[in-house]
This record gives sequence, C-alpha cells and structure tokens, in this order.
Amino acid sequence: VQASLFLPFVQADSSTTRKYGGTGLGLAICRRLAELMHGQIGVHSKAGHGSTFWFTAELQKSTAPIAPPEPTRVSLTGRRILVVDDNATNRRLLDRLLDTWKSPHLTVESAEDALIEMRRAAAAHIPYELVLLDHHMPGTDGLQLAALIKADATLASTSLVLLTTRSERLSKDRLLDHGITACELKPVYPEKLRLALGRALSARRTTSTAPMIVKPSPAPAHHTTAILAVEDDLVNQKLIKLMLTKLGYAVDVARNGQEAITALQTKTYALVLMDQQMPVMDGFVATRLIRAAQAAGTPGYPLSLPIIALTANAMSGDRQACLDAGMDDYLSKPVKPDVLRAMLARYLPAPMNNPATPCLVAP
Repeated sequence: VQASLFLPFVQADSSTTRKYGGTGLGLAICRRLAELMHGQIGVHSKAGHGSTFWFTAELQKSTAPIAPPEPTRVSLTGRRILVVDDNATNRRLLDRLLDTWKSPHLTVESAEDALIEMRRAAAAHIPYELVLLDHHMPGTDGLQLAALIKADATLASTSLVLLTTRSERLSKDRLLDHGITACELKPVYPEKLRLALGRALSARRTTSTAPMIVKPSPAPAHHTTAILAVEDDLVNQKLIKLMLTKLGYAVDVARNGQEAITALQTKTYALVLMDQQMPVMDGFVATRLIRAAQAAGTPGYPLSLPIIALTANAMSGDRQACLDAGMDDYLSKPVKPDVLRAMLARYLPAPMNNPATPCLVAP
C-alpha cells in the first residue's frame, strides 16, 4: 500500500477494529505541504521492521530579527519537585525531563497521594519546594488540590505550577486565588516548562503564609442517571467524562465494544455513547449484540436503552450506517457541549443533581 498511502482517505489498515484511529487524511495533507514548499515526501517501509518517512523542502533564509537574549535560567539542580498527574504517559515524560535537569523528584497519580507524600516529606524535614499539578484529574482536580495545599500551614510555602490544556486558559486572578505561581500549556515544551519552574522557585516564599480558608462545595445529591461512554481514545475519554460530569450525570468509560457489553451486564445505564471505530470490537458490532440481547429479553439490557453514535467520520452515509446498526442517533466529533446537552435532553430526564462546582477559595 506504500504507493497509495499519500492519497486522501487511504489507510494501510481499513478495518473498523484497528488499534489506531484516523481518517486517512494526514499523509495527504503532509504531501500537499511538501509540494507547496517545492519538495517531495515518501516512505521506506518493510513489514515487521518499521517505517521511515522523509520529506524535502526549499526554504529561504529568515529575515526576522535575531531573537532577544534568553531569560536568565534558574538552575533546577537539587530542587525537590513533586509531580501530580493521573496520565502515565505525562508522568513518564516529566520524570525524564526532571532527571535531565537533575531535580530530585517523585511522581504520583492523584491528589490524595500527593498530600500524603508532601506531609511525609515535611515531617521528615525534606519538604518539596515545588509541586507540578495537572489541571484535570479524577476526584480532586489540580485547582482543588492547590487550595488544599495552601490551606495546610505545613505545606503553604510550596510553589505551585499548573499544567492545563490549550483549550482552557485560566485567568491570572484565578490562578493567584489558588496560590498557583505559573501555568503552562500541554503538550509541554521542555524549555518553556524549565523557565516556568525556575521563575516559580525564584519567587518561592520561604516563610509560612497564613493558611487559606477552603469552603468545600456541598456534596452532590445522589442520582441514578448513569451514562456509559464507549471510547478508545484517552483524550476523548477525558473530554466526554468532563462534559458529562459538568452536566450532572454519572459516567463510566469502556475502551471498546467488548468492555461495553461487560459493563452492561454488571450495571444499569440510562444511555450509551458509542464510538464507531475501536479495537477488539467496534461500535457497530457491539450495538447489534446489545439489540439482539434486548430482543431476547436478556437481563441487564433494558428495552428503553438509547445508543448514541460518536464518530469522527464526515461522509454522508455514516448517519444511516449507525441507524442501520441499531443506534438511535448520531453525534459528530469533536463533540460540542451544547450539542451534547441537547442530545441528552432528547433521550433522558434532567439529572437530579446540579453540575459539580469547584471549591470556593478565599484568601
């Protein structure tokens, strides 16, 4: 398939259960970009041995002025740093960077683990000088964790730096309200992150500050409106879960159709959001099996269960293919919050609790 890889909508593996997604447009776009720069693009590949993609381009020398001198770097050598991130890939990346910068550090995957480790280190008189926080984490998120740290007199002098997505820029006032010195965007650019950590450590207060008063939001009322989101992409999983939680629904995630079948056998859901293309079992097969189980009266498969398709495909026949498989409706990716809200309102009663509200923090 090498000769046709750079044509639109061509993929080496065209099955709907392939491990990786996509539409077959990426390489076609790359080819056009190379041609616009009077170059070429190609691939050398052998099954089982890997692939090498290459391109050429004709570029002119830059006429832009020489960049200003770099800001003075603060050495991170020997500075104790704690990383809090629920994503294993992000933890590995940050672990590698901090090793390179010779910073003694530890990585943990939750706010609870972070507080335990910080208090242990403080009691041992080897406190962390800085904590690098992920914004979106299950349970207690980065902003809530920051408030908890600043509310603890033994931890309040620790500098805090937040990592968040490009689609969510936080205001300086909101960051300061939570005691956060700096905010960097994902994906991380190593040199920018290094400078941000250095600035945060330079501004670190060595004296204890008055603890912040944390007013937790009321616990949400219990409700039974649970949604099963079936999606193999980790980023999409987080996004869907965040949007559904903000709308006030409980949500579980399955990574493929087979996991969705298992989940339905163990818990009652009010609605299923079903991706089309997934490894192991795709959304079409899973939907047909669910509809067959409903028709047979199998326990765990209520007849009123709506299944909404999630798809990145943009072809005119995709909607009909989803309906033919037994799905009730269709949402295109990327899913927009207002469109999702309207779709859920069509099939479900309003959730009994209001959307979750972050902690209110008063200095």
